Amino acid sequence: MRQNKKGFISLIMFLVVLVELVDSLNRSNFPDHFLFGTASSSYQYEGAANEGGRGPSIWDTFTQRYPEKIKDQSSGVLAVDSYHRYKEDVGIMKDIGFDAYRFSISWSRVLPGGNLKRGVNREGITYYNNLINQLLANGLKPFVTLFHWDLPQALEDEYGGFLSPNIVAERRALRVVVKLDPENVIDIVGIGVDVAIEEVEVDASGRRSAEELHHDLMLKLKRRNEKMEKKTVKVKKKIMNVRVIRDMMEIREERKDFADYAELCYREFGDRVKHWITLNEPLTYTTNGYGYGIFAPGRCSINNCALGNSTTEPYLVTHHQILAHAAAARVYMDNYQSSQKGQIGISLNSAWVIPLSQSKADKDAASRALAFSYDWFMEPLNFGSYPAAMVKNVGDRLPEFSREQSLMVKGSFDFIGVNYYTASYAAHVPCTRENRTLFTEDACVFLTSERDGVQIGPQVEVYLFAILSSSSPNCIPQSNSGVDELNESIEESLEDRFRIDFFTDHLSNIHSALQNGANVKGYFAWSLLDNFEWADGYTVRFGMIFVDYNDGLPRYPKRSAQWFKNFLQY
Repeated sequence: MRQNKKGFISLIMFLVVLVELVDSLNRSNFPDHFLFGTASSSYQYEGAANEGGRGPSIWDTFTQRYPEKIKDQSSGVLAVDSYHRYKEDVGIMKDIGFDAYRFSISWSRVLPGGNLKRGVNREGITYYNNLINQLLANGLKPFVTLFHWDLPQALEDEYGGFLSPNIVAERRALRVVVKLDPENVIDIVGIGVDVAIEEVEVDASGRRSAEELHHDLMLKLKRRNEKMEKKTVKVKKKIMNVRVIRDMMEIREERKDFADYAELCYREFGDRVKHWITLNEPLTYTTNGYGYGIFAPGRCSINNCALGNSTTEPYLVTHHQILAHAAAARVYMDNYQSSQKGQIGISLNSAWVIPLSQSKADKDAASRALAFSYDWFMEPLNFGSYPAAMVKNVGDRLPEFSREQSLMVKGSFDFIGVNYYTASYAAHVPCTRENRTLFTEDACVFLTSERDGVQIGPQVEVYLFAILSSSSPNCIPQSNSGVDELNESIEESLEDRFRIDFFTDHLSNIHSALQNGANVKGYFAWSLLDNFEWADGYTVRFGMIFVDYNDGLPRYPKRSAQWFKNFLQY
């Protein structure tokens, strides 16, 4: 992270009883416009996987093809049926007193085939219109996430989803077939070539005319000649007199499926939605889907995956996610923001890292750990390039941004959402380039949650928000966090004092961060309801509301829901 070099702040953790906390910390302690909300995702909540014209997503395929990768071999086919029960769920949010609801759109519910050419599902559009209208009618602001890991299976089948630049590219190309004059032949291996036919492709993005494109083509050929002359001993003559036998400008629109999907959402919902989130936790999608293979699409070169490469694919997928975010953000900023008066950003997960010791090696390790996590995204978003530590350690496995891409990515956000879960100590480990099996090894860091037998405390969250605010001054409008429990009986689950303690700690830390000048604009609790928790299935519960999976999915408020209601009433 490019940041000031101030030392780490020492903080004293304070403990008070729950009653004192409710009395001393409540909504009135936060700024007037500070938002309190709750969050969800489409695959974890909606269900109705085979209803309403929805197409399959990679999570449908993953849970069907690899049921053993889900702890209870379950899926989100039914989930908690929010597709049919959204009015009830919105009513619960209103009763607790929340200001906002962050939910994601199922890409394959509005575009079953993944792109516009295969058709828009109006039934899916109607569902989200109804949900948005219901939220607004109950005084809740919709925060809409475009991608929360449930890619349409059609795009995964067609070109590999986020492994391919096709998901983000918006490029036009001039294609020209050139024929070399017979007098200007090339002899590279001792064999004369009388005629050479070559297709030369020039990126047309941003160019204003056919003449400008043609000039770039000629320049490209000239540079090729010069390069050939330097590297080849037996070159007799350079390509100087290129005779164009066909000069046909072919404007080719490549795939831009994510930007098209995003623009459809802006058109359909942007008159009411004022906060857009392009991607939720792209690092989690990369790490678990392409590093460990424990999330859809289940690709890796460890853990017995059928396909994948855990040392290369995570870098490609992340690169394309960053470009997809930027392309979608630019569409909004250029074409919709001035009229719709909304904002667009991205939600990143961040675990703060502290050096295990005061040695330079451990301090550098902590910096590298951030470079390979939060800054993997924030450095491109702030500066248009990857962190220097990544460039050094990853080498040619790390994709590069073209000049045009760098300009597109840099500054492509109005806000950053921070999903904070934990903190770690970092220790240096020697870097070896041989025998790496997983991309995370490139950071050359050992992470641990304790030092001298003492667990790291949640108070480092205060420092996290202060640093993130200073490194990205516009940008921290929302924090998101939650805690799970085992799937216990309803009687045990309803007494979730540990969740109350969790929310109390995090809200206390955010309050302290605000007092220290951090630019935090809201807090979204994960989650309102118990739900399908990815690889854990239904074996854990994150909700403030208990959902009975065995008796028609009725909702029962836990003690934490009442605590939050009391907190918000002040």
